[in-house]
Amino acid sequence: MGQRLVLTKLNTMLLAALKLQVAALVTVAGVNTDDISNKDVKGILEILDKDIKAVQAQGDKADPAAANKALQGAFEAIQKLAAAENADKDALYIMGLWARGGLLSGASGQQVLDFYERAASAGQVNAKVDLAQIILQTFAQDPARIKQAGALLEEAEKTGNNAARFILANFKLNGQAGFATDAEGAKKLLDAGSAAGDGACTFGLYQLVGRGVSVADEKGEQKEIVKKDLPGAVKLLEQAVTQGHPAAMTEYASVLLAGNNDLGITKDVTKAIKVYTDAADKGNGFANRQLAIMHEQGSVDGVAKDNKKALEFFGKAANANDPAALLWLGNASQTGWPADAAKPEDRLVPQNSANALSLYRQAAVGGVGEALFNVGVYYENGVLVDKDPAKAFSLYHRAALGGLPVAMFKVGGFYQEGTSVAQDPVAAVGWYQRAAAAGLPQANFVMGSVSLTNGAPTQAISFFENAALAGMPQAMAAIAGVYNNGAGTGDGSVPKNPKLAYVYASLASEAAAQDESIKKAVEDIFGKLSATDKEDAKKLLAAKKKDMEERRKGPAAAAETPAPATTSPKGKGK
Repeated sequence: MGQRLVLTKLNTMLLAALKLQVAALVTVAGVNTDDISNKDVKGILEILDKDIKAVQAQGDKADPAAANKALQGAFEAIQKLAAAENADKDALYIMGLWARGGLLSGASGQQVLDFYERAASAGQVNAKVDLAQIILQTFAQDPARIKQAGALLEEAEKTGNNAARFILANFKLNGQAGFATDAEGAKKLLDAGSAAGDGACTFGLYQLVGRGVSVADEKGEQKEIVKKDLPGAVKLLEQAVTQGHPAAMTEYASVLLAGNNDLGITKDVTKAIKVYTDAADKGNGFANRQLAIMHEQGSVDGVAKDNKKALEFFGKAANANDPAALLWLGNASQTGWPADAAKPEDRLVPQNSANALSLYRQAAVGGVGEALFNVGVYYENGVLVDKDPAKAFSLYHRAALGGLPVAMFKVGGFYQEGTSVAQDPVAAVGWYQRAAAAGLPQANFVMGSVSLTNGAPTQAISFFENAALAGMPQAMAAIAGVYNNGAGTGDGSVPKNPKLAYVYASLASEAAAQDESIKKAVEDIFGKLSATDKEDAKKLLAAKKKDMEERRKGPAAAAETPAPATTSPKGKGK
């Protein structure tokens, strides 16, 4: 079995001020003992579950060290069974499960595979299912290994394993992992799992029946394989809810919250909150986050605005490794978060950059662009970590590839300056342009400046307008400058237009009231206008203000930029 593996110190630290429970340990260590046949292994796990719940029941006084001690004892007992000459299949499976979950320090990918392969060879059905998934993730380009994974799933399915049924059904629906597209076969598998009480299979049936499946026959005519049946789909969704499937519960709650005429579900906020609460009690991160948002905003009937409860639910969602909740908590810790908006000095969460960085890192593991960006800020500035522009660029780049506009802008800046990457003006402009297209005001301003430099003033004004619409006074002043002086030649030129110069200079002055230079420019431009032009300019200014106000309210409004590490708590999206 290679080197002796030891338990790592579990990372239960989120925020000291949040007084979070040790529910995360239950998620990490918890195993459904119904699937364990060995009485000794089952007994060890049941004692572990009891010990952790006892720690959890202590509430604010819960000591994670006690949970660590319980885990250490369970680990040593399970490891002994797994290391025996006739290693127990269930013990090997638990060792693989814990190693895969990061509970064992020093466990390599090969060691994880070794645990699972030995357990699967001994007939541990859950090990076969998990091993199949690991193989598909790790050896996606190896036909022989993919075939092996398929065989493992089919072996597990024959024993009545519902997880294998669900995975095989999805492969047959989509023609993946070496399986031919077979909607009828997929439905048969899901039917069997649903009849056996599996919520995941029932939820899969709900999705399948809700959309229906048709395929083209040899003549090109559509043949209905699975009939679309919305009333039947609703019954399946409700059945999956009663079976306790978390995704079904959150889906049903979301539909109840708004109502859905197509599905024939009437809006029922009280019932929606009940279903969300039931899902949250099962440790569902998304459900806990939704309840947190409701209490934070107080925008749902029957849910009062309550920052303390919001924080409690965000903490529970974070304990379930919900990336968006981890991001929210990171932002709360970065700036501090008030108990009451009317008393900002009374903080539920004190400002703590070190805790913020830890939470951002956890959220970044989940691929959250804002979290990747925020960790990048720490490395770029050298705060709490060694200054590392290369690492910052890597994080910004990953966030940019994920579609985060502010990260795209940062990447453009790195290419422009040649910071930790080869200087590349073309790449810089490309990233600025992508950020501008995504609605980032700073990027639109930069693209306006680039266009102006390249002799394209009409295009420049278009970019500046986007930034001005977002309230950027520099962009308003830039447009005023173009109209005041004129720019370009030929068909692409912009002639002088003192009245429009006055309009944009006035807008810039109002947006930056403290800037005396802009105020003086407005006076100079206005002073040179004739009496008639002055009246026209005032009318143009009033019309422009109205136009901008209407555009900001409409779909053309500039996109809201994600909050960087120095802003107030955000990040509550799915």
